[in-house]
Amino acid sequence: MILKLKTQQATARDCNNLYLFYKEIWHEGFHYKYPARFEWITKYNPELVSFKGIPIWIAILDDKIVGHTSAMFVQTKIFDQIYTSGMSIDTFVLPRARNLGVGTKLQKLNQDNHELFMSFRMSLINYTIKKKIGGTDGPEITDCAFIHNIKNFDTVSNVFKKLESKIPFLRRKSLQKIKAKLKIENTSQTILNSIFSRDLQKITNKKLIFSKIDKFDSIADEIWKQCRAQYEFAVERTSNYLNWKYVNQPGINYCNYLIQECKTNVGILVIRKSRHPEPDVGIIAELFFIDNKYEWIYESICYAVNELVSQNAGVIYYATAEKTHLKLLKKIGFKIIGSNYPVIHSKTINNIDFKKLSALISRGDHDWDRYPSARGPLIKELFFKKGKDIYWYQRKRLLYSKLSNTFTKKSTSNKKNQL
Repeated sequence: MILKLKTQQATARDCNNLYLFYKEIWHEGFHYKYPARFEWITKYNPELVSFKGIPIWIAILDDKIVGHTSAMFVQTKIFDQIYTSGMSIDTFVLPRARNLGVGTKLQKLNQDNHELFMSFRMSLINYTIKKKIGGTDGPEITDCAFIHNIKNFDTVSNVFKKLESKIPFLRRKSLQKIKAKLKIENTSQTILNSIFSRDLQKITNKKLIFSKIDKFDSIADEIWKQCRAQYEFAVERTSNYLNWKYVNQPGINYCNYLIQECKTNVGILVIRKSRHPEPDVGIIAELFFIDNKYEWIYESICYAVNELVSQNAGVIYYATAEKTHLKLLKKIGFKIIGSNYPVIHSKTINNIDFKKLSALISRGDHDWDRYPSARGPLIKELFFKKGKDIYWYQRKRLLYSKLSNTFTKKSTSNKKNQL
């Protein structure tokens, strides 16, 4: 049987097939993604004005969609130039179409449609594909967490579930009864909490005022105008972008703050507390200033942590590419739980080492923070060691996967020859 595989940009005629594809890949989470979030990305993004069609690329096998990738358009500053860039998001390949090069074809098609193509957070497989088709590493992003209380999280139970799924012996009723009687999971979780939990930092000399705002206006534009000069690389945080991202994004209720010192507007803070079905965590999605003053950063992070803990957040997440922020995060009690490099591809920018650029990157960038993606910390994150990027753990799993696929290599090759 000859398989007919083709890749193309999605059109209005593909909407019904896209609907069926989303139902298949997202299952019970389908309603979080479609139609509200789908339209927010494909119709209401303010940077879509100059783009023709739907920013989605699909792989079709025997008249059915088996692969998908999309782009989130943003304006990006690199030195003094502004580029319309595509953030790679929502890349999926159904199991029956894997090992056929579908992911590579889709990513290349997506990349070719953008002057600047980027991804700040991705799986190891996606990272490998993006490097293979010409992408280069950008500034390192460090992911941090303030752990206040994880007694009620499922960090340990998730480990047991994985072990039991791989080792049938551990699923025996007798062992399950012993585990329950000794309360092994609860005890282990309590021990983890005692090791990693931190107390809140008290701000003794408060200088800043944090005022909630319903939307971003010319004040935010003026703050960004002064802030952007500090960075060589950043997504343009104009009021249009901030409103689209933090006011109009479906499914997420962000708290947006204007930061002032002595009635002078000095910065912007965006946070959110998770909601069901997410566990009790907090996200510091955005924090930037007209000047990166040590005391402003410190007080603002402390304020965000205290505010989120008051809303019962047991863990607060923050990501940064700035050494000054990282130094203060450690002082406040944050733990580094991972680090990775974004991948950037440009058609026109040459001879630039993106890794070395001073950058403003946050958890709000890309499609990193979306509902309901917030989760508790993993064991590997709690014991993460700086110097091993986040993909180090995934590379081990990929190696095991490659070894197990060695025996099916011949049949996979035959499939490719049929395309």
